[in-house]
Amino acid sequence: MTDCEERALAQYEWSERAGKTREGHAAGARGKKLQAYRAAGTSSCHESVTAEEALEKLRLGMAVMIREGYVRRELDAVSGIARKGVDLTNAMIVTDIATRRNWWSREG
Repeated sequence: MTDCEERALAQYEWSERAGKTREGHAAGARGKKLQAYRAAGTSSCHESVTAEEALEKLRLGMAVMIREGYVRRELDAVSGIARKGVDLTNAMIVTDIATRRNWWSREG
């Protein structure tokens, strides 16, 4: 989106006309690139792999999905945000294809 890619712009325009939200994949986006992504209307991201990335997104008003599941396990790396004095209303833990059994039987 931040490079004004034609396909992405068309999708954002369609979502605007349809009254839909814009959920994102802002892997590695920081600083001005992330700010542009947010300014375009992207309201969330599930790509934070460090506490710093998650904090930056939260401070921009984005919802931050912290992945902890079968394929991706980022909770330990991102959980430091809880000690940073930031509002965690928009932070959530999400999973991938894991089943309830995976959660309850996992060690650690």
